[in-house]
Amino acid sequence: MIEGKYIGGTCVNVGCVPKKVMFNAANFIEDSHKMYNYGFNSNINFDFKTLKNNRDSLVKRLNNIYNNLLSNNNVDLYNGFGEFEDVNKVRVNDKVLHGDKILISTGSKPMIAKFIKG
Repeated sequence: MIEGKYIGGTCVNVGCVPKKVMFNAANFIEDSHKMYNYGFNSNINFDFKTLKNNRDSLVKRLNNIYNNLLSNNNVDLYNGFGEFEDVNKVRVNDKVLHGDKILISTGSKPMIAKFIKG
């Protein structure tokens, strides 16, 4: 498996997961102010640095879970960006990988390689 940056993709690292932590924290603070009329004290101690550090720890924990799943299933992980050299060859940094079948899962818009007829 080739990964350009951090395992888990956009959702885990900079999208869904960290966004939900921040969104839920903001909603909690907003809701606490609304609950004043029902007898709740809205003076909440909030430490943004702690929230950020815990959010980042959650992301790292998920990264480690994915790394362990790959490792436990004998999947080799290459950090970098793959570039086709041929139909069955992909270069990652200074290493050329060979495979009978290569699966491309970029999560973005594909580009047709020059050597593929179609």
